[in-house]
Amino acid sequence: LAQSTSMPSEEVKNEQDEDGEAARMISLRRDLSRLPRVINRALDKRNVHQAAASLIELFSLIASQTDEYPLANALSNVKLEDKTSPQDPVLAKQINMTYLHVETLPVKTKRLAKLVLQSAAHGTDDAGTMGARQTAAALSTLKVLDVKHTDQNATDLLDLYFNSKAKLMQSLLNQLATTLSSDDPNQSSDKDIDAEKAEDILSMIVLILQYDIIMYPYLVFVKRNFPAESPLDVQSIMESMPMFNQEDITAKVSRFLADHLPLIETKAKSILVTIAGTTASALGKIRQSLYDKTDGVDSIEALDSNGVATWEEAVSSMVDLRIVHSLGSQNLPDAASKIVGQGQRKFSLWSALFSNTFSSLVHSLLTTSFHSVHARVVSSLRTSLANAPPFSAMLPHEAYRNTLRIATELDAALLKVSDDAHELLVHAEEREESERRLRQSLYVQTCEIMGRLVCELRRMLFRKMKSETHATKEYIVGRLCHLLKFRLTSLPTLLDPSSSPAALISGGNISGMITLYELQSAFELADDNDDGLITFEEAMESVDSAFSGTQFHGAEMVRETLLLGSKHGEPPSVPISGNLGAPSNVTLGELTLLSARGLRHDSSGRNSALGTIQSSLDDIIASCFSEWASVALEPFIASYRGELNAFLDSACSTDAVEWHRTHCSSEANVSQQQVYEEMSNDDNKGIDALVEPTVANVSPYVIGYIENLSSVFSRSVCPSDSLKPVPSAEYAASLGIVVDDQARIPTLMDTIRWAILRRGLLSVADLTDNQVTNAAVERQEDDPQKYSLKQSCPSALIQLDVDIGFFLLCFFERNIYGFGQNSDVAVVIETTKSTLSNQEAVVERLLHGSYSGDISKLRTSIEEKYRHVFEVSDLFISALFGEDTASQSLPRDVALDFPLGGSNTVPLFHPPLQSSQRFALLPIQTDRSISELQRRGKIGKEKGVSSDREEAGAGVIGSGLGFFSSMLKKK
Repeated sequence: LAQSTSMPSEEVKNEQDEDGEAARMISLRRDLSRLPRVINRALDKRNVHQAAASLIELFSLIASQTDEYPLANALSNVKLEDKTSPQDPVLAKQINMTYLHVETLPVKTKRLAKLVLQSAAHGTDDAGTMGARQTAAALSTLKVLDVKHTDQNATDLLDLYFNSKAKLMQSLLNQLATTLSSDDPNQSSDKDIDAEKAEDILSMIVLILQYDIIMYPYLVFVKRNFPAESPLDVQSIMESMPMFNQEDITAKVSRFLADHLPLIETKAKSILVTIAGTTASALGKIRQSLYDKTDGVDSIEALDSNGVATWEEAVSSMVDLRIVHSLGSQNLPDAASKIVGQGQRKFSLWSALFSNTFSSLVHSLLTTSFHSVHARVVSSLRTSLANAPPFSAMLPHEAYRNTLRIATELDAALLKVSDDAHELLVHAEEREESERRLRQSLYVQTCEIMGRLVCELRRMLFRKMKSETHATKEYIVGRLCHLLKFRLTSLPTLLDPSSSPAALISGGNISGMITLYELQSAFELADDNDDGLITFEEAMESVDSAFSGTQFHGAEMVRETLLLGSKHGEPPSVPISGNLGAPSNVTLGELTLLSARGLRHDSSGRNSALGTIQSSLDDIIASCFSEWASVALEPFIASYRGELNAFLDSACSTDAVEWHRTHCSSEANVSQQQVYEEMSNDDNKGIDALVEPTVANVSPYVIGYIENLSSVFSRSVCPSDSLKPVPSAEYAASLGIVVDDQARIPTLMDTIRWAILRRGLLSVADLTDNQVTNAAVERQEDDPQKYSLKQSCPSALIQLDVDIGFFLLCFFERNIYGFGQNSDVAVVIETTKSTLSNQEAVVERLLHGSYSGDISKLRTSIEEKYRHVFEVSDLFISALFGEDTASQSLPRDVALDFPLGGSNTVPLFHPPLQSSQRFALLPIQTDRSISELQRRGKIGKEKGVSSDREEAGAGVIGSGLGFFSSMLKKK
């Protein structure tokens, strides 16, 4: 009975064991089928931790059934004594197939984990908060899937992590270097896309430094806690991680920053310079974006939003400024940290990477932009000069329009450069310091571009041979310089004295800068001939001498400003098209502008920056129009020279009767019988006595010379030249123009008139002085030219006296405009007046010797002749000399020198009537398209009105006018 009762219990137990084994086998086979799918799904989602955990679980199941698979044995958690051999062949076959399926997945998972470490952890999920978990999971995966069981310690994992981030950083830097040199035809012409790509890469670098290098290592290695789906997730990841030494972590992070911050700064600066060459607005946008991502409020809040640690905690724990400073670049100690609180320094990525970069970039941007502006202006001017017609065909209003366009474009370009530079000041935290640096850089760069431009303009005019082409160039450049004096409205703002380097030096320490007087002393020592010009080599020695003992290298500074590179043959930092090399000579004003970095300018007056520019332009204007007038008047001066020589030859070799016959009117009625009777005498001295000295009109070649001067003036000006250049004296003072209280600011018409008057007067004085002095000398018998003015008849001497007096009357009495406001010009004009007066005195002295009558009586006749000439030619010469109010009240029917009859005869010709109303001269409209549209609109309106009238009066016109109505309709 006992045996019978024990048998069923054993059978039940066996059945239960069989059922449990079957359930275990079913579970085992189900796990063997499920886990590979879980692993693959995790790998597809880049969840390396789940993939690694599932692999370990799968290999543990396999290793618990058999030891035939070394990889499963190596990665499993099953001990050797726990292993059993599978009895079921189906299970063995399933284990074999499953192992073959997942055999390569550990390697793939490790490779994927390394790829996770070599990519940016921040932003890998939608919320952007699981980057630390991804980092920890990747490290844990590499730890648990170590097949060789090398027992990777904390140092190895740290090296692996930071080496991966170094590869990531190098890859981004390479992408940044090739951003704007892409070969993609769809993007090569779109600079905005390139700038956006550069901004994205720089932003990614900043995020990597913030999160992957500082914040996430602090959470994973130090705090061992990070945002995750559950605390168990954090525990499961970190339980396989070794403990890390915080000092080692701080050293790793600091060394990483010290190694990479200089590289990032250099690459960023080069790419930002390239972007700045395309558009400053894109650069300002990048600056705003980078600041927001580094020191912006939103960026700090995002860094603090992990709920485990704040950004300040991470920085203070992970960054050792001493290591960063000692291993970084020379500029990094002051740049990598900013002062917070009570003198305490704090690490700042903005200060380390971009603050000094953008500050220096402003200067580089301005340098590049100003160089580009200079090249465009010079290129436009050279194109205008190349396409300009000869001087004889030059139209003044065309020259005015072209030069006005160049001056306006230059002013607009300077304003645009300034506005673009100010767009970089986009955040208030550094606005004051950035604006101070910007204003100083604008001041220096504006001085330098104006110095280069003045030097280039003066160099264009340096030609040994004069021709019509040379006259055209002088004329156009002179007009351009006159417009530059008054049309560059941006200069008062850019050259504000409060923005000069001397005014903005902190603490007022300007001991490293020199004054204009020191530079002038060095210049005067090199200027041996006192012509205001020294050679370029002498200039380099002068500025080196002037700047000796300061931080500036004078010669190198000037060479760099002139885009010449260093004296050792190095090319300029910014290559410029059209650079013609070093100028042959320079002026003091040009050196003053080119060395503005180390020079203390006066706040106002002629020694200020604006005053120096105005003085330099004044010198070029005076030189241009002086040379232009010489070439323009050369044909008329040559004609006057030939006519004067012919007159003097005739005066010295012709007797009184012949002179009267050929040069005077028929007032001296000498009969042929009287001449024969005197010729029959032995001495023949009575012939000249028969002819009374006669005062004839001014010589035609003299009047022609004066009218030719007036003609050249009228052909060389346009109505716009008569407009006032500035609205008020205050406005002129703001441009740096120094004007006396009594003196008015001359218009371009005044400048051209003065140039013609000065050149015309000086040429007449020189020719008359040479020819009359030469003709007045007593000749010897053996002299080939044995005639002398002492042999001339009184009428010839009177004629010469009339001509010289007419020049004096026109230039010094009839001329109401003067010769200019320059004191040096006044001295030269006074000397010229004395020369002509002396020649007049010489002629009158010769006349006293040959004429015994009362010369004072001749003066009345001479004045009457002058009066006649002015009445006839006043309309033609008034443009040059001004309106003669005295002659308007004189009678207009005064007889000339050779009347046709008695005193009541009609004059030979009447002079033209003067206009009763002189209208103000208005500028010519330069926009032809607008005037054409207005003209067409006016014609359209007139056609509409005429058609209405035709319809209204068709019956009357058709019935009454007949033929004329058909003509009207045709019109």
